[in-house]
Amino acid sequence: MGTLLRRLIGALDGGTQQIYDGMGVDFRPRFYPVARHLLQRGPAAVSQLSELLGTTQPATSQTLHEMDRAGLIDFRP
Repeated sequence: MGTLLRRLIGALDGGTQQIYDGMGVDFRPRFYPVARHLLQRGPAAVSQLSELLGTTQPATSQTLHEMDRAGLIDFRP
């Protein structure tokens, strides 16, 4: 079941990415949960985001750094 769900998520993310690319938008499906949280609730620490989103701190940090490189967020102390 887990393998099937991972394939489904991969297919959905791939299709979503194609739409973003076709629109010329520099955004990835993995950015969405972080962006939604930050837009709705404001700034948060990496540890807070990880806990709220149910992801590991390294995965959350990697996503945040990719978003920073894309100019979507900036880090502040």
